[in-house]
Amino acid sequence: MEGLIIEGGETTLKFSVDGIGSNNTNDYSDLDYWLNITVCIESRNFDYFYSGETLEYGELIQIREYFKILLAERLLDQTDVLFTEPDFEFILYPSVKPSDLGKPLGIWRLDEDICVDFVINLTDSDGSYNGSRFVIPFDRDMITAWVEYLDEAIDEFDAEKKQQIDGSATTNELVSKQISITTEKKTGSTKSRFPSVRWFCDECDAFLNRQQGFDDHLNSWICKKCGYENIIAPDNVFESKADYRVHTNLFHAGIYDGILMTPFGIVFLLFDGYPIASRAIELERDAHCPDVNGRYKIVFDYLSDNDSHSLSCIIEADDMSGIKSERESGESLEALSFSINDFKMTIGAYGEESSYVNGTSCQDHDFDYDILYHGNGLAYEILPTTKSNTFIFGISWILSSAKENSSQTWYAADPGAMK
Repeated sequence: MEGLIIEGGETTLKFSVDGIGSNNTNDYSDLDYWLNITVCIESRNFDYFYSGETLEYGELIQIREYFKILLAERLLDQTDVLFTEPDFEFILYPSVKPSDLGKPLGIWRLDEDICVDFVINLTDSDGSYNGSRFVIPFDRDMITAWVEYLDEAIDEFDAEKKQQIDGSATTNELVSKQISITTEKKTGSTKSRFPSVRWFCDECDAFLNRQQGFDDHLNSWICKKCGYENIIAPDNVFESKADYRVHTNLFHAGIYDGILMTPFGIVFLLFDGYPIASRAIELERDAHCPDVNGRYKIVFDYLSDNDSHSLSCIIEADDMSGIKSERESGESLEALSFSINDFKMTIGAYGEESSYVNGTSCQDHDFDYDILYHGNGLAYEILPTTKSNTFIFGISWILSSAKENSSQTWYAADPGAMK
């Protein structure tokens, strides 16, 4: 099957899925199978070539499904699609309407139609990531071409896997793999101590399972990319990268130079989409929230200029996948909660959502502003008639959330209950 070719301006991208990789084992499910990927970029100022096992079959499906959702106009917020191997990522932008122009930084754009940024994270000669990136933008037609190609590539993978399962493989590569799997079963090779667990370096995020000589029966493994010693133990197995990040962030939660770090990521305050200095204040627990592990408020003093503004409080994290969000409103309280396993965190704002339509109050209350929900936080929508005010966001989290105490973060994040 021929690869995908995308041409735009002075840049040409060639992308192809070249079949099943050679480093898969019979412990892998279909979704975990590594695929050989080739990426070639030709540009006036930049040339790039990569060929190797860097995407899993499930990740290929993930790209296609996200692109289909974007094309169908069902994606509401900017979405970052990340993968096990960090060589590539996609940033998806929904179409922008005039009513969206007050959204937080990262969502606001001048162009109106959907688009995707294909991001290549560059490495040094030793394979370590150096922080540099090369970005190729895709428009609607290019995204459609991606979906059409991925449909063909996924169908081809399914056919190749079916040949393996049916024992009807015709290529030397498939026959060799079948023989290798059969031999492994007959000789009773030692099985993995942690089947289907992918180990990543805690220092540089390198994929350890693919490093030569790696054995998860060892108590530790020294990463061959950066030299960091990683502990191989049940306590270091997490359900997802998001789960891992929450656990590691626990040791750093608190206020640093006025910025609040939470188990779910850094809290940013945005004014009309631009980051501004925030004032985070730690609060004491009281009888209504004895089990919460963190309770803070972020304060912003607004001086009216008789214009419209948006004041947003958002969580900035590398990857929000695996983290569930839920609205939890109350009387004069709008709250958004995030949870993963037993961890729960809530952001609260004082007021009512949809208080105004076209600048006219539609509810019986004294609020002269509105509140809006975003995928990763809340926003006070300031109107030309909004008077000078001190706006407060409440933030709280609990590390062992259960049915009987999960509402404590809701109370602890209520600005109306803060002294």
